[in-house]
Amino acid sequence: MPRPRSVLAAVVVTAIVLAATSHHTQALHRNTPPLLQITDAASAEFGDPMFAGRSNVLVFHSDGDLLGNGNSIPQIFVFDLASRVKKGQLGLFQVTDGAVGSYEPTGAKRARVLAFHSEDDLLSNGSSGRQVFAATKAKWKKGQVPLVQVTRGPGESFGAVLSDRGKFVLFSSTDDLLAEGLPPGTRLYQADLRRLSKSSCPGYPCPADGNPGLLRITDDAVEGVSINKTGSRIAFTSRADAAGTGCGTGVAQLFLWDGKTGTTAQMTCGTADSRGPVFTRNFRGVLFESDADLLGAGNGHTQIYHLDVFVEPPVLSQSTFGADGDSRMAAPNGTSRKTRFFFMSSADLTGSGTSGSEHLHSYDAFTGVQRLTNGVTILSRLAGQFLFAAFASADDLIGNGNDTPQMFIMNADVAPLLDPTVTPTPTATATPTATTTPTPTPTVTPTPVLERLVLAPVSTNLQIGETKAFAVIGHFTGGGTQNLTQLVTYTSSDPGVVVAPNTPADASRVEALATGVVSISAVHGPTGVSTTTTGDDAVVTVVGGVERIVIAPAIDSFSVGEIETFTATAHFFGGGTENYTQLVTYASSAPAIAAALNTPGNRSQIEALSPGVATISATDPVSGVSSSDSGDDSVVTIIGPLQSITLSPASTTRNVGESKAFTAIGHYGGGSTQNLTQLVVYASSNPSVASAPNTPGNRSRVDAVAVGIATISATHVATGVTSTASGGDATFIVNP
Repeated sequence: MPRPRSVLAAVVVTAIVLAATSHHTQALHRNTPPLLQITDAASAEFGDPMFAGRSNVLVFHSDGDLLGNGNSIPQIFVFDLASRVKKGQLGLFQVTDGAVGSYEPTGAKRARVLAFHSEDDLLSNGSSGRQVFAATKAKWKKGQVPLVQVTRGPGESFGAVLSDRGKFVLFSSTDDLLAEGLPPGTRLYQADLRRLSKSSCPGYPCPADGNPGLLRITDDAVEGVSINKTGSRIAFTSRADAAGTGCGTGVAQLFLWDGKTGTTAQMTCGTADSRGPVFTRNFRGVLFESDADLLGAGNGHTQIYHLDVFVEPPVLSQSTFGADGDSRMAAPNGTSRKTRFFFMSSADLTGSGTSGSEHLHSYDAFTGVQRLTNGVTILSRLAGQFLFAAFASADDLIGNGNDTPQMFIMNADVAPLLDPTVTPTPTATATPTATTTPTPTPTVTPTPVLERLVLAPVSTNLQIGETKAFAVIGHFTGGGTQNLTQLVTYTSSDPGVVVAPNTPADASRVEALATGVVSISAVHGPTGVSTTTTGDDAVVTVVGGVERIVIAPAIDSFSVGEIETFTATAHFFGGGTENYTQLVTYASSAPAIAAALNTPGNRSQIEALSPGVATISATDPVSGVSSSDSGDDSVVTIIGPLQSITLSPASTTRNVGESKAFTAIGHYGGGSTQNLTQLVVYASSNPSVASAPNTPGNRSRVDAVAVGIATISATHVATGVTSTASGGDATFIVNP
């Protein structure tokens, strides 16, 4: 069993690295001042900062002369916080030096992987307009950043976003990069940088090389995008009907693309825009802001929402409840166990009487909202990493007379900066002669009175032995809110099912003891205000232990070299189910044929190694229940590697306006075949004659556009195998 040992070793190494990273970052906090000004040269343009993966390395673009080399063009810069704080070095590095601007960098693996778009011909190959570039082995401290050109089409490509591990890059493009005969427009694409860098493709489009690793995600333009760690899920906002629901078209809605199924689901259907989706640091949720009252809470302002994508279907909850201002620009800075984020808000979320102007806040799922600044004008989006927040501002935040846009990092580990500006020393003046004035009658401001408590989440499911921490928001007269989670007393309607021990410092945590359904209430002792009075109790449903584990699909077939992802569902005694895909341990009856990788964060991947048949099982490590116990394993058949693709019919004739659906047959090593009709991407050699729109569900349909002849080809994106390579293309003849 060599593979399980290697996986175990990888997990141990990963744990050691994460522990070392956490210790390093905490030590960095102790040495970083409350506010650190990264740059000190005037810049007319600063791009949004971004931390490169889970590191203290920041990437951004600026047209400032940040290194004293005379720069005045937007260039890509990297800042290493540890070099500045621990070594006393500048820690600032310039990645590009083109004569035309480079913009919007994104980074991973401490910026060893970079991606951005540039208007410059950085590789001197004649490209023009905005194109996407990447570096997969950047050594910016040594000035060694070998670039790969991701796109070089006649149109423009821009807005690069890297996955956390740097394997995938998302970008928007006005090009029909896969030659699908698409009408003019902007679409979202995903590229596998590893496959691109290992190929001879000089940049997409490269049909002769099969456009290795390129996948079109949407048919329409997107306005904001985020990708999870493995590239299997993409969250984006769009004004188009991206999921075909017809709901809220024309208004920016949130969508979720699932790479396992290749489908897009609509997550919101609001009457106003939703914006800025970003995955949380544990990739179990998506944070975004919305002008719409998505949960019917009576919102009249922009609020931040959290979409839990770790459950199926995803669950939406509201994170901010500002009644007198907007909350926006969530920047995750949490851990694998905590949902935390920085954000901006003009609402008085902490009851301090500061509504009306924007302040930087932090949100913690356990401790609530904390205001960090007062009166700071932020000129970019926020970036968050552990307890660091990065942003651009023209304010004089450290008292050095600054009045131009500069990049700053805030250390939220230090006491909140309620007034980060330096108060000038007053100028001495003559003492005036005292005069007697009447004492004014004081104005009495009514003290806000607590009038309502709201528990969140309003409902949750637990297993016996599990615990859950709730949050309580207090609503006051005048519209103010305050987090009272640790200042109220919790009660269960049936302590025999769920007990609320009210543990000091963790008062909101309840524990499931037996199956059943209970109500959890909270009461504020000093005022007697209760969630029960206003109907704001929470409901907890406790299910029994795991009865069986079911793997889906029950039967599957794929080829050598491919990786398939499975789903594990737990069925509980007394009814109820839950997605256990990432909670069970997978095993293969024949690891030499199909290996169970058990990769943290994507445990259900099965890799095909050699032809044959294997049984895949899943075991819950807590209860010991296995899919084998109930006969719910999955049987997989591994066929030889895909060698060629044949389209049929080999030749067809249609009149203008008619269509033809082709069949794509994959031929595998060992002589087996498989229908790949809906699993390949079709292309036309002459889209003006025959168009291949690759419509989901009917991908093989080709439309006759004008009189002429076109060659229709098919590409299997996962392997790069094409019908062209083996002479399996089809001829499409169009008559009047």
